[in-house]
Amino acid sequence: MHRRTLVLGLTALCVSRFAIAQPARIPRIGVMMMVPIQHVFVESFRQGLREHGYIEGKNIQVDYRSAEGAVDRLHAIAADFVRQNVDLIVAGGGTASARAAIKATSTIPVVFPVSADPVRSGLVRSLAHPGGNATGQEFFDIEMSAKRMQLLKEVRPKVARVAVLADPSVAVYREQVSATRKAADTFAIEVLILDIRDPGELNAAFDAAVKWRADALMNLASGFLGVHIKQVLDLAQQKRFLALWSDRIYPDAGGLLSYGADVAYLYRTSARYVDRILKGAKPGELPVEQATKFELVVNLKTAKALGIAIPPAVLVRADKIIE
Repeated sequence: MHRRTLVLGLTALCVSRFAIAQPARIPRIGVMMMVPIQHVFVESFRQGLREHGYIEGKNIQVDYRSAEGAVDRLHAIAADFVRQNVDLIVAGGGTASARAAIKATSTIPVVFPVSADPVRSGLVRSLAHPGGNATGQEFFDIEMSAKRMQLLKEVRPKVARVAVLADPSVAVYREQVSATRKAADTFAIEVLILDIRDPGELNAAFDAAVKWRADALMNLASGFLGVHIKQVLDLAQQKRFLALWSDRIYPDAGGLLSYGADVAYLYRTSARYVDRILKGAKPGELPVEQATKFELVVNLKTAKALGIAIPPAVLVRADKIIE
């Protein structure tokens, strides 16, 4: 009897020690992007993970995938993450990416770092109570149209025609175009919407803007245009356009100026959602946060090269001046 008790006791002790010796399971997340993996947005997200104590390869596994600007690739990436049974999907790249992730799964949590109007887009039921398996941040790009038109008027008061680079594959394309036309009417500006679906169409789009005699150039936020930023900026400078961009990645890369939400910052802060969900929070109970950090960035080096004088009233408001 004592021998049996001893054997059982030793067995239980061994099992207990074995359980203790087992390493804790490392969570796995999949990150979908429209831009290349070597992009500032990805590095900003990684910074956010580090700020919350996550070290890739040690206490978290992260699989990064890029659609390289092609919306149709997002669904395949999302489906693969579901097959891998990741613990969470970060749908970077805007509304289209979030839609692809939500379509692929209704159970795996989805975090979208940026989205324009996530309620109207069907990503969440409401900002305060998302309700499903997704949550994230809204960045108000559609609402920026009026401010950007006003800024163009400040830089060049006589501006009357603005060519607008647009990507029809963006989930909120119609809303973007509608807001832009409405803003242009407010300032008595004509707009020419130039739809671009392929990098091979960029040259023709810029030629059309020149032929139309556009006084200035704008873009509507698009992961596709961000992927091909070098070609876009090279053409803008070759045609010597007064160009106002949607995000600071453009002036940082040599563009003239930008006004909009600090998207890199939003990627960084989205790691907070990842942390809370991995610790047990339900995405449907985490309110969608709205961007509060907007910035005006001016590249004076580019302005000088193009012979464009940026008014002091604009420079004094700039959050960053590149010289």
